[in-house]
Amino acid sequence: MPSLSRKQILIIVFVHVLFALIIGLFLSSYLAEQRARRSVLAAVVDCSTVLVNGQMLADPAPLLSALRQTKFLPPNHTGPGRAIALRLGGLHGTTDITLARDSDHSDQFWVFGSGRNWENYPGGQLAGRFISADLDLFLKSLGL
Repeated sequence: MPSLSRKQILIIVFVHVLFALIIGLFLSSYLAEQRARRSVLAAVVDCSTVLVNGQMLADPAPLLSALRQTKFLPPNHTGPGRAIALRLGGLHGTTDITLARDSDHSDQFWVFGSGRNWENYPGGQLAGRFISADLDLFLKSLGL
């Protein structure tokens, strides 16, 4: 059985370290998204008032119903469009959330919680996405 040269050993170590680093980055991003999603969904459950771009919603039910659908969706090579600032108020305080329509699909929404993120999204930490034709119509009725 032939022995490995020093160069071959270094290449094998380098590949293993690089692989571990890449897996660590993906895992870190996944866990941060999960944490943000849990925070957003907890705020939705606790919510009694909603401000959209600073304006109080008379009936936040359609928006809250849509936000409950937030989950991980596989990437579709698009991005978030214009941001919509949401402030959810409840018994445990307020939570700021950024909602954005997908750049290509008006019925797909990106949800961001507060916090830093690897992807440098201006809305904060990605919490997930969802698809809702009803929310698309509701927001259009508000001029958004």
